[in-house]
Amino acid sequence: MKALVKILILIFPATCFGSDYIRLSVDESRKVLKQCTRFTPKQDISNYWKVSGYLSDLVEENITKVKNLDPTYTRGKQTLQELNKYDFQLAGVTIGELKYIYINAVQKRVWQGSGTKNEAVAICGGGNNSWGVLFNPANKYFTRLTINDKR
Repeated sequence: MKALVKILILIFPATCFGSDYIRLSVDESRKVLKQCTRFTPKQDISNYWKVSGYLSDLVEENITKVKNLDPTYTRGKQTLQELNKYDFQLAGVTIGELKYIYINAVQKRVWQGSGTKNEAVAICGGGNNSWGVLFNPANKYFTRLTINDKR
């Protein structure tokens, strides 16, 4: 049985398995909103907070809805890859009176060889290798999907 498990691990790369949902610290949440080739709502944010395990699970349960959004503030026509090809950094933010979760999505292959996933990551260019979106946990609604510029 152990040999079978080892064979399966060798045959199926990590991208065949589920995505990681990383809950960022408050300090890292501030940093993740500083992206270089895509719009983020950083100017609208009044507070940062750490996402709970429950809210992380809520994002995971609803993440497929993001594929129905048209990207805003994105140059050119771009689409998302299969969502299981991404890992997600989650940052708790308050905009006005509402609490949102800012999701920084990065393709798993981009992570390989880079630092820890618990640190905010900014990918410059690369198109749909990285994108961001806001999630309202109160109504399970996604908004402001923005995909990185291709350059």
